Amino acid sequence: MSFERTKTTYELEQVLLISERLKDDIDLRRVVTDLEIYENLDKPYLTAEMSVIDQTGFFEQTGIIGGERVEIDIVSLSEGGPNVTISKKFYVVKCDKRSVNDDAQLVIFNLIEDIGFISKLYNVNRAVSGKPGKILNTIAKEFFERSVVEIGSEIQRFEAIIPNMNPLDAMRWISRRAATSEGYPHYLYSTLVSDNSLYFNDLGRLLLEPVINPDQKFSNTQASLDNPLNKTIVSHLFEDNKTLLEFISRGLIGSQYEYIDTTQETTRKFSFNVIKDFLGPLVEAGILSEQENVEFSELYKVKEKSFNERPSRYITRIGGTNSNRDFFVDEDNNHTWTNSLYESKDAAGYKAQVIQQVMDTLLKKSPATFVMDGSNFISGDRHLTVGCNIAVEFTKTNPDRDFSIDQIDTRRSGNYLIFACRHMFKKEKYEVSLGCMKLGDLKRND
Repeated sequence: MSFERTKTTYELEQVLLISERLKDDIDLRRVVTDLEIYENLDKPYLTAEMSVIDQTGFFEQTGIIGGERVEIDIVSLSEGGPNVTISKKFYVVKCDKRSVNDDAQLVIFNLIEDIGFISKLYNVNRAVSGKPGKILNTIAKEFFERSVVEIGSEIQRFEAIIPNMNPLDAMRWISRRAATSEGYPHYLYSTLVSDNSLYFNDLGRLLLEPVINPDQKFSNTQASLDNPLNKTIVSHLFEDNKTLLEFISRGLIGSQYEYIDTTQETTRKFSFNVIKDFLGPLVEAGILSEQENVEFSELYKVKEKSFNERPSRYITRIGGTNSNRDFFVDEDNNHTWTNSLYESKDAAGYKAQVIQQVMDTLLKKSPATFVMDGSNFISGDRHLTVGCNIAVEFTKTNPDRDFSIDQIDTRRSGNYLIFACRHMFKKEKYEVSLGCMKLGDLKRND
């Protein structure tokens, strides 16, 4: 049965269900009603959910048990674009069926990208050494025949033993330890539009990348409909998951740290100040050049002392013993040290680990979700979602009658980093739901 599809900005060129238990591959392209594909900076694989109308009883006939493969080819039909075919391979995790009527049922496939499934079949228990990016690349090539594109600037070189993990869990474990000298965390992620490579990038470089829509901002006004590509935000949601009180309680605003070397009976002590160690360096690096009013103010004081200058928590941790420390000159003639995975050679290194955790937490404090036309993001020639920046402009809810006053809502407007993307391919349209974060508000013109 062919499910009639209205004219959309995309086409499913192929949706094949493949299994060694089947005599022939099954083409599901004409009976797919909805396809949703998920990207996330925190995940090195894609996930998906696909809905299929079954009027022939193929679900019972095939006896799907999970582990079947689904190959999907998608092409954009947008005018003026290169419209390159996007090909992805998934494995079936599970299937659910729901009755539609006496003659049909809806089958919902939960899918995971092939590397996410294959990874569960392997166990890694070995010693590794080197820079995080090169370790990740070695594991990816060995188990998945894929490469890791290193964009970040991690500085560590360490030795570690991967303790009985599957390859992707091991790669995530290592990538979370990687940090720049400034403390920027790294992310290992997979994308829908790619050559099947994984990407390894640090937050500093991600935030410094130019926005993908410099000529026209994504807006909540209908005026953007006049543009060949629809730049209108269909719907939006702003959240505030964490409070300043919670951050103070966790020592993320001001705190004192002590790392103990139990073999030498020595300690490394340092203080953390969210302005001096996190927000100030972001301003100096130019990351907050267009945005102000970040998620904290030094104007908040108790007894004439700013919150960030008060160590709300004293945190003691067991540091490394330097058992694997070695001086090393790499292939670029850079002089560095080899340490254990959670070890640093001095207090500055341990502070970078703390800053890494704070950056990731504060970035996700107030997420925003924007739903808009997907044709802006799927030409197929380059990646335009997770890890990219977009410029967003909102007008004030109650605009001033004096039109000489700026009508832009500086709180909600600004440059956002896309942290997650939900591609929603429906029979009548294609939209994306973007999970975004930003560190400050747009600068006022007054």
